[in-house]
Amino acid sequence: MKILIAEDDDINRELIKEVLSSIGYEVIDVCDGVELIKIAIESKPDLIITDIQMPNMRGDTMISMIEEYEVLASTPIIVMTGMPENEFKKLGVSKDINVLFKPVDIDKLKELVSKFFRVR
Repeated sequence: MKILIAEDDDINRELIKEVLSSIGYEVIDVCDGVELIKIAIESKPDLIITDIQMPNMRGDTMISMIEEYEVLASTPIIVMTGMPENEFKKLGVSKDINVLFKPVDIDKLKELVSKFFRVR
């Protein structure tokens, strides 16, 4: 299963990539929103994990764009954020989006990722 990670913090991105790769997922990583859209269209991942606050494009805009592309519209998305929950809700991100609040609990991340692949 292919997972695309978009995180501008190098340490967080590498940690998540290492954890998911070590349990058998193919992981592609990018560090900004524009690159996320480009690589997602090219690679057609099975799951997208993205930070909501990214350089060059905010996460809520990225999510809207992903949902507009037919090839990506059904791709599940996990959003990571350091925003307080009440601020995050003001963004109006779809209720179908799964959210992990930072600092990300690696066990919760692994559990959530595995649920997506069990359901499919």
